[in-house]
Amino acid sequence: MTSLQVLDGVPPALHCHKVTELLRSPSTHHNPTLLNHAVQYLRIKAIKGDVNAKVKLGTILDGQLLAEVKAACPGDIDTTYWQTILDKREADLWGTCIYDRWLSSALLPCIELIESDILLKQKADTQHDQDSTTISLFRLVDSILSLTGVESNVSNKDDRPSSATNDSKTKGGMCYLVGLMRLKGVGLEKDLEQAVAYFEMASKLEHDGACYQLAMMKEDRHRYPGLYNMEESVAMYEKMVSNKQDKKASNGSTTTGNGKDGIGGGTVAALSGPDAWALTKLARAYYEGDHQGQSQNLQKAYHYARKVAENTGEKYCQFMVGDILLKQNDIQQSLFWLTQSGQQGFPLAIEMLARIYFEGCLPMVKPDYTLAYEWSLKGDDIWPSGLGYCQSCLGDLYRQGLGVPKDQMKSFEYYQKAASQQEDPQNYARYMLGEMFYHGNGWIQNIPVAKDYYQIAAQEQYQPARQRLLEIEAYERQQMEQQDISQRTGGKPWKFMTLFSSRRKVTA
Repeated sequence: MTSLQVLDGVPPALHCHKVTELLRSPSTHHNPTLLNHAVQYLRIKAIKGDVNAKVKLGTILDGQLLAEVKAACPGDIDTTYWQTILDKREADLWGTCIYDRWLSSALLPCIELIESDILLKQKADTQHDQDSTTISLFRLVDSILSLTGVESNVSNKDDRPSSATNDSKTKGGMCYLVGLMRLKGVGLEKDLEQAVAYFEMASKLEHDGACYQLAMMKEDRHRYPGLYNMEESVAMYEKMVSNKQDKKASNGSTTTGNGKDGIGGGTVAALSGPDAWALTKLARAYYEGDHQGQSQNLQKAYHYARKVAENTGEKYCQFMVGDILLKQNDIQQSLFWLTQSGQQGFPLAIEMLARIYFEGCLPMVKPDYTLAYEWSLKGDDIWPSGLGYCQSCLGDLYRQGLGVPKDQMKSFEYYQKAASQQEDPQNYARYMLGEMFYHGNGWIQNIPVAKDYYQIAAQEQYQPARQRLLEIEAYERQQMEQQDISQRTGGKPWKFMTLFSSRRKVTA
């Protein structure tokens, strides 16, 4: 980073504060090179992740610092160079990238532009080939736009980046950055059509982030219904992966690992961010199938998910690998990957492990109620209301005393949790609550309450609950018939009459 002499001997933690104090100084207002250098220094710090520098730039570029300077010096102040620096578009950009990691990473190529500008202005100042009235201060957003070759508000050729930086890689990065700004409405007017156009330009220049962004938008039918095309999205992800593999092959890179990848080939070297994202998206697309009813392709899903699971430990990919191996009856390997995913708190893996250990997966895995209890407890802790299946398992374990002491109250509580799930209420739990009140074994017997639970489950077409209601209805109908007969006979039992008298014959 090109340094400022004023920072010599100043602790790094105070650099941003010192630069701000320099900008407040009246002497800086008449020195455009120093003014430009100070702001550029803050930009480089901000791009490298310094949050304080981003905040300082926001106050400088939107005019807050200038207003403070004017208030502190009531006299006339020459703000000619200050007015050139002020840019609310850039202030908005720095304010947003404090919490937006996509914008923050997209700004990284701008360091080259900024450092090139600093060196050029320092060279010009040293050679005295420009006077202070002809120096044009650097404006980041204008420089970014000029590099895209599409839209530019640059009025002075000195604001344009040097031709040395105007290569395809830099242009691709700038197109991607402008696409994000247009997509999010940060620093530029929000415009989805223009955002897509910029992403497409960057994608043609082989910018991985732009390729990934386009593919992600094309698979999102809810946020971008006009762009939705799952086939194109999958094709773009596959092209990203294929291009990266071709580059690695041409560079002579070697694979890592033991070379065994189950279905579809060997492992790959450590994955970069876009590579891992693309492979994960491909794995999900082939594992879940698309919204147009296309069939799954578990072989491809396994191939992509295994690479990500081995290289990055991504929990959904670990789950996909485990589930596909389970379908292939490779139980031991399946349990390994499901456990890896479950230990990271992935709900689907936790539920599947609880199911395997509670119900068993014969002949390889017999029911293990201790492990079923452990995984079911993890499932109950999942935010916000736990996993219904795991809560039903806990209800069964406590009701029957499997791996834990019998506890009807805890059984009732877990069944109640599972039955009350907002998104996926468990009809089995509703049925079991009805069973508790119907039979009353160690619990309060209350047939009307039992019927209420049965009816709730029966409304969701839960067959055991419907069958139980039919049994109760038949029993109640029989009871009513007997009561009706009893009332018609005056409450006396039936007497069977016979033609034969019961009187004894009188003997002589």
